[in-house]
Amino acid sequence: MERSASLARSRPEEFRLVNADFAGYAYRLSKKWKRRFFVLEGRRLSYFGNEDEANDPGRAPKGAITVCAAYHWSDVNNGLIIVSSSGDLWKCYVEMTNAGEEILPALTRVAEHCRAVADGRATSGDVPSAAEVTAIRQFCNARATAEFKLNHFCVPLRVDAHVTRGWVEKRGAVMRSWKRRYFVLRENVLAYYDINLEGQPKKGGDLVQSIETSTVKPNGLEFKMVSGRSLVGFTETTDDHVQWLLAANTLYHEP
Repeated sequence: MERSASLARSRPEEFRLVNADFAGYAYRLSKKWKRRFFVLEGRRLSYFGNEDEANDPGRAPKGAITVCAAYHWSDVNNGLIIVSSSGDLWKCYVEMTNAGEEILPALTRVAEHCRAVADGRATSGDVPSAAEVTAIRQFCNARATAEFKLNHFCVPLRVDAHVTRGWVEKRGAVMRSWKRRYFVLRENVLAYYDINLEGQPKKGGDLVQSIETSTVKPNGLEFKMVSGRSLVGFTETTDDHVQWLLAANTLYHEP
């Protein structure tokens, strides 16, 4: 059976880890951040206290949702917002390891599939139940996706996504001192952090309108924001400088 068809069906007759699209640890925010063991089967995402609990067929998950959409969330480094078909939001972040980030392509396939259903691009064999289609059209249509992006400062998971990351010496807006920050740009959503570590809270960011060369320093950059403000900085190397200028070509993406 094709992979796309498996996204729309559940497999209650089989043990959850047999055909899991992802099984591994991530952090989920409830009252505080907790490391949980996540299992993604098609569109069903559940989590357990640890791997042993997930491997126990008699153990029920601590929580479960049917995934409708997924976004890169910039409030924390390597953050995610996962939206259920009932409108629930799970705020998470994944570890910066090969094993931890394996959840991203699996969630991307789900998110792409749901957007295809929402705008009528999915084939009949891929379409979920009528009730689920209604929810998917509500949360995954182009307008809803664009509004969610602006409201939560996040970017939809996409197969063809481009991300630019690296250290930039940033000039303060009030105190004109220089501070080294780790910049992450997805589409036109820029966020920066004190250090490059998963779960680190964002120090600042904005929606970028353009990226240009600045003469303030060698390898200088000026990030012009949609809000009208500018952020000035510079990179250590010419290659890094060029990387950010080229990123201006990936600021916008059709919903």
